[in-house]
Amino acid sequence: MSLYENASIDEEVSTGGDIDQGGRNAYEKPLPDPPSNESLDKTEGIYFVPDAIYARPHQSGNGCHICQTVTEKREDNFIKTIWRRKTNIIMITLTVLVILALAIAISSLAMYTQNTVVAESRETESHNKTTLEMLTNLEKRLKIIESERENQFRKTLEMYNWYKAENGYWYKVFQNKVEYTNARKNCEVLGSRLASVGIRSQKIKRDLTQNLLDSTSQQTWIGLDNIQQNGSWTWSDQVLSTLNNTQWRSGYPDNENKNRKCGYLFYGRNWSITGRDCGRLFYYLCETLQPL
Repeated sequence: MSLYENASIDEEVSTGGDIDQGGRNAYEKPLPDPPSNESLDKTEGIYFVPDAIYARPHQSGNGCHICQTVTEKREDNFIKTIWRRKTNIIMITLTVLVILALAIAISSLAMYTQNTVVAESRETESHNKTTLEMLTNLEKRLKIIESERENQFRKTLEMYNWYKAENGYWYKVFQNKVEYTNARKNCEVLGSRLASVGIRSQKIKRDLTQNLLDSTSQQTWIGLDNIQQNGSWTWSDQVLSTLNNTQWRSGYPDNENKNRKCGYLFYGRNWSITGRDCGRLFYYLCETLQPL
């Protein structure tokens, strides 16, 4: 039985249809004539085609048109496969390039951010350095101004016969007799006050009496009074008077005598502190630490 007959019988069995007079299925499309046995002996290979299997004859000329169609389909499938592979390679290449581009962009952004931070840090450091230099120069200038001012103040005080004691304060006895309240105001006008700090110190008080008061031989107002509250004596720098910081004359303070509310240095009693009514006319001793 030939290959063609096998194909026909298989088709008849598979369809199960009626067989016409030509021995073919009534619903089967006419098949082309099969190749001869001589041609089958010279086949190069077997190809699957619709409804039958044929051997492609090795012949010249027009040849078998079904075999040519199969060959063309194989070539088309091969070309499509090649194009699919090329397309896949191209897509993979593009994906890799996109990933590389993103990596480069991220790296560049990180580098730019780092450079920006470093630049801002350097700028801030430079600004801080400049500010520090300005502050240092300003501090030096202020010291120079303060020194010049102090020198000018010292010259001014010396010119007007102010005396500088060891405690850093300047003192002067004004030899015009006034009441206590006027003496206090006159000292304040000069940027000073009635003496208090130097009088509380025995050492400074002794220095002041020897260099300023002994030559006058006059009672002298100091910054100590009981004007605001009876029985509570207060120095002009708002320090409360106590037995430890006030060298009272014996019998003082006399709080029973309400007229004795202002303190002065009593000449003839070793310059001891005495209370007297504030309307008396005495010299007065001013004290200052700040420039006039």
